[in-house]
Amino acid sequence: MIRKPLLMVLFALLCSLPMYAGINDWYVHVAPGYFVNPLQRHTLGSVKFGLEKQLSRSTCAGFDIYARSNNLFTQADFRSAEYSIAGYWKPNVLMSKNQDLYLALGGNLGTSSSAGITFGLNLGIEYDVTLSNGTKFFIAQDNLLVFRSPDRLICGLSAGVKIPLAQ
Repeated sequence: MIRKPLLMVLFALLCSLPMYAGINDWYVHVAPGYFVNPLQRHTLGSVKFGLEKQLSRSTCAGFDIYARSNNLFTQADFRSAEYSIAGYWKPNVLMSKNQDLYLALGGNLGTSSSAGITFGLNLGIEYDVTLSNGTKFFIAQDNLLVFRSPDRLICGLSAGVKIPLAQ
């Protein structure tokens, strides 16, 4: 496929551009991942897109838009996916020069084809590694408690990149 090499070249280009990140900066991020429903013993493919604002060196706030489905990656079926928007506040738990560990706390609001409107709580951890140009690579572990959904408790793991937006 042509798409994969093109994405790799685009990603390398974005990581090499001179960007300057710091306090009061915005980041845009994307991350594929998987959620596991331990109660029903099945997995859900997920993609999250989001915006995040660095409030200070030790806190962030932002939101993510999640798409979750059983066949999201196998059939690329976004029409039958459950969608939710999650807002969060992230205090820093462990801080070093270019690595951070955050605790993510927040709530979510979404839609489900079987239940209509859903809502719930988020709790997770996120590990970031910051490059010299401000781009961040992250691994996030998310726990979502979603009321009015067949997937009431789901635990997920995702990895992605955060790119700082120019001011």
